[in-house]
Amino acid sequence: MSRLQIVSFKQAKKLQKLGFGWKTQYVYRQYYNEKEKLVVDLDYYYIADTIELKAPEVALALKWFRDVKNIRYDIDYYKYIETHYYYFYINGKEGNIRCKTYEEAESCLLDKLIKEEEK
Repeated sequence: MSRLQIVSFKQAKKLQKLGFGWKTQYVYRQYYNEKEKLVVDLDYYYIADTIELKAPEVALALKWFRDVKNIRYDIDYYKYIETHYYYFYINGKEGNIRCKTYEEAESCLLDKLIKEEEK
């Protein structure tokens, strides 16, 4: 069974700072200075000295930007002879990033939206 792409740990940290608080199926947990782990969110599970970040699917994080931050975006596909790539627009302006897959374009778009909101 395939699942939607989950945001990276770095993206999850930035989303939390921007106010993302929607319920997610997964969370990142980091104990002390260990590497973070992606786990299923169990509301009753807590360990002291733990960093816990909501880990939404990239598509859910993009929906949050659309619904809460009112930012419009679009991912499009370009193909001409042997050249093909995905690219995106934010509020009508092209993002100038070419991606090989749709999923890569979603992640690049999320990074760009986060960067714009952090300004």
